[in-house]
Amino acid sequence: VLVLAARSEAQLAPIPQDQGATGLGLALRRLPVAFNVLYVTAHPDDENNGVLTLLSRGMGVRSGLLTVTRGDGGQNEIGPELFQAIGILRTEELAGVHRYDAAEQFFTKAYEFGYSFSVEESLQKWGKEEILDDVVRVFRSFRPDVVLTLSLEAPGGGQHHQTTARLAKEAFRVAADPTRFTDQIKEGLLPWQAQRDYQGGVGGGLEKLEGEMTTVATNGFDPLLGMSYAEFGSIGRAFHKCQGTGQLKSDPGDGRATYYLVDSEPKIAGGTSILPEDISVKALIRFAKGEEDKAPNLAASLAAIQDAALEAVAAYDPKSLSKVVPALRKGLGATRSLIAQVKSSGLSNLAKTNLLNRLDRKVAEVEQALM
Repeated sequence: VLVLAARSEAQLAPIPQDQGATGLGLALRRLPVAFNVLYVTAHPDDENNGVLTLLSRGMGVRSGLLTVTRGDGGQNEIGPELFQAIGILRTEELAGVHRYDAAEQFFTKAYEFGYSFSVEESLQKWGKEEILDDVVRVFRSFRPDVVLTLSLEAPGGGQHHQTTARLAKEAFRVAADPTRFTDQIKEGLLPWQAQRDYQGGVGGGLEKLEGEMTTVATNGFDPLLGMSYAEFGSIGRAFHKCQGTGQLKSDPGDGRATYYLVDSEPKIAGGTSILPEDISVKALIRFAKGEEDKAPNLAASLAAIQDAALEAVAAYDPKSLSKVVPALRKGLGATRSLIAQVKSSGLSNLAKTNLLNRLDRKVAEVEQALM
């Protein structure tokens, strides 16, 4: 007897904003930008989805979310699942959230054992070195330029929040140390030094924290999304239903987040933005600092990719989408050509890794826009 089994596939159509003219407009925003931001939190729903939406959809920044636990010890307002089962549920809820805020998701092996009364308890039950290894692994693979975390110290709230922030702060330096977690280095995950580490005033307290304060406004209206970043992020956040967020939606005009600078390399005094002034493709020349003679055409090639991206943005016409195709093809060719040049150059292995990390991503982004 011949039995034909239908293949099971998730029926998840792209959200409307990622289709057609709007989807192309949002995709084009990524092309002139080559910058990574990683948000590190303790549980699903700790993240600020308005901030992630602003970064990824508004500014074209590659955004990631490292959620240290899967929320296994949380409550459940919609069903009977608890412990491992609710961890699975909350993981799937995050997948729904990211269809809106467009962040990439990462986890560690840490298990949320319930309410934590101290940082020491959390580290003892998780195993500090094991979880720090996981966090450093994400830093070295995602290679964030800016790191955002929850508050380091606060009097209230479960101490998983503060533990996570401490791990992220330590990983900010450890990820750049080739003598730490050397098994990762042997696997090809080279050291990485992020530029800035910020802590947010959430996760147990809103009191003034140490460091230079920066406010991120998420209430700006986005003409492609048709609402503010806080509003759009809150639509995604509503997927955290087992935590009682299904009824929430930000009002127009609302939305801001506060962060404090806790570390930076090179040292900076802070400023009015969590991002540096130049986050463009051309700024990738920083990865070849001191080695410019080994790749003499690098600056010009990066500028060519940048110019093609800006040309595509300028050609965007919602009534005639194909107008962007020539610039996209030009940018794709320029990026592929530079990848070949970098691979065959005399640049150090670290410089090559850092450049290829961004250029390979750029190829994927241009191909997405062409699609």
